[in-house]
Amino acid sequence: MYVYSTQTTEHLIIEFFDTGTGYVGGNYFFGNNNFNNSSHIRTVPLIDLNRLRTNNRIPDTVIESMLLFFLGAAILRLQGNVKKYTYLLHTSFRQADHHLAAVLVNQFKHELTNQLRQNPNDPIIGVSPTLRTQLQNAYADLQQTFINIPSFHDVLVETARRITSTEIIEINSDTGEGIRPTPARKHTLYIGGTKIGRGVTVKNLLVTFYGRDAQQPQMDTVLQHARMYGYRWNELPAIRLYLPNHLAQRFVDIHESDNLVREQCQASHLPIQLIPLMARGIKPTRRNVLNDNTNRITYQGGRQYFPSLPISDPNSLGNQTQQLDNLLSQSQYPNLQQPYTVTIDNILEILSVQYQTPGLSSTWNDDLIRQAVTALRDQQQRNQNQNIGTLVIVNRSADIGKSANRNYTQIGAVLPGNAGNAPYKINRNYPTLLMTRNDGRIDPPRGWDGVPFWIPVIRFPDGNYAFAINES
Repeated sequence: MYVYSTQTTEHLIIEFFDTGTGYVGGNYFFGNNNFNNSSHIRTVPLIDLNRLRTNNRIPDTVIESMLLFFLGAAILRLQGNVKKYTYLLHTSFRQADHHLAAVLVNQFKHELTNQLRQNPNDPIIGVSPTLRTQLQNAYADLQQTFINIPSFHDVLVETARRITSTEIIEINSDTGEGIRPTPARKHTLYIGGTKIGRGVTVKNLLVTFYGRDAQQPQMDTVLQHARMYGYRWNELPAIRLYLPNHLAQRFVDIHESDNLVREQCQASHLPIQLIPLMARGIKPTRRNVLNDNTNRITYQGGRQYFPSLPISDPNSLGNQTQQLDNLLSQSQYPNLQQPYTVTIDNILEILSVQYQTPGLSSTWNDDLIRQAVTALRDQQQRNQNQNIGTLVIVNRSADIGKSANRNYTQIGAVLPGNAGNAPYKINRNYPTLLMTRNDGRIDPPRGWDGVPFWIPVIRFPDGNYAFAINES
C-alpha cells in the first residue's frame, strides 16, 4: 500500500504490507516488459467495427477467446474448482455495437452448443472440421498452463454438459444491466463498453477481451481494468487476457510506474509530492476542482526515461540530425561519457525537437518531458536562483537495434548495461540529459531507415516526488 500526496505531510508515515499466499499481481503478467512471451496474454488487433457491422460475424480472435473460456472453465470444474465463471468483452463506446456484439456472440454460443450436444458422450463427432480445429487449438493453448490437464475428450464432455447454463448480458445504459454479484448460471458473458470500464469487480473472471481502446488511458482507469490481479492462483491456468499490443505496453508502463512509486515510498516511508503537468487539449483549472483519483503518474525522481521508438524515417527527421549535430558538436563537447555542466535552458533547447514516434504508447512524451524539465528549472530558480543541468554525450556512432523482448518494434535500452541509474558519475541533484547518436542501420534486427538519428535519455534528480497529469 502507498499514499500519494500533494501537500507537506511530515507527520504521515507510509507502511507496507505484503500480499498473502496465492496473490497474482502485475509482476506476474507484465513484469520484465515481456508480455509477448506470457502464457496468459494474447496480443490481438482492435476489433474492426466496420467489418463487424458489415459481415455480421464475430472475429476469429473473439471465437478463440470464448472457446478458451468454456474449455478453461470445464477443466477447472473437472479438477474440483467448481465455481460460476465469467467472461468479459469490451467492444466500442457505441451502444449499438454492444448490442450487435451480444447478438453475434449469442449466435456463436448457440451454434457451439448445438454442435457439441449432437453427441454428448463424444462431442467431437458432432462438430464441423473448422470448429474441431478451433477446439483443439484452444485445448493446446490451455495445456501450456495447466498441470495434469484432463483429456481432450473429458474436457469436451464437461463443456457439452454445462454449456447450456450460459447467460450473455449486454451492459449499457439502454439495457440497464450491470455486473451481477451472484451470477445465476455456470457461465456469464458480459459485453459492453464504458459502463464496465471502471470501479466494477467481476467475480471469477477467466477471460477478458479488449476490442477497443480507452478514450483517456489514465493510470487509475487502467489499473481498475486489471481484474486478472488478485487471489487467483487456483484459477490462474485458465486466465487469459486478449488486447492490442499498444494497450499491453500501456499496462506494462503503468505497472512499472506503480512499482517505482511503491519503491520510492518504501525507501523513504513518506508520501510522494505530485508535480502536475498539463496534457495537450486539457485546459488548466483550479486545483481544488481536480479529482485526485484521475492523477496519472508520468515521471519520477531519480529515474531515467527514453523514447521507446525514436523517429528514424528521413522524411520525418528532416534536418533534425544536423540541427542536433550542431548543438552537440565535438568541438564543444569533445569527450564521450563525461558530464558537462550546462544550463537547463540548454537541455530544453536540445529537447525542443520531437524524438518519439507519434501514436505509440510510451513513457516518453516529448511535450510532457519538456514540461517536467521546465518545472525543475523554475523550482531551481525559485529556491536557489540556479539554472543548472548536466549533459553527457554517450556515443556518436552507436549501433542500437530494436529489442527481441519488444518483438522488434521498440528499443529495449539506450545506455550500456553497466551505466547504472546514475551513470558516468553525474550529479544526482540536477537533471541530466544523456545523448546517443545512433547509426540507424537498416539490416535486421536493427530495422531502421539507413540514416543516423539522436536518442535522448533524461534522468530526473533524486527526490521523493513525481510528475503527474490530472485528466479530470
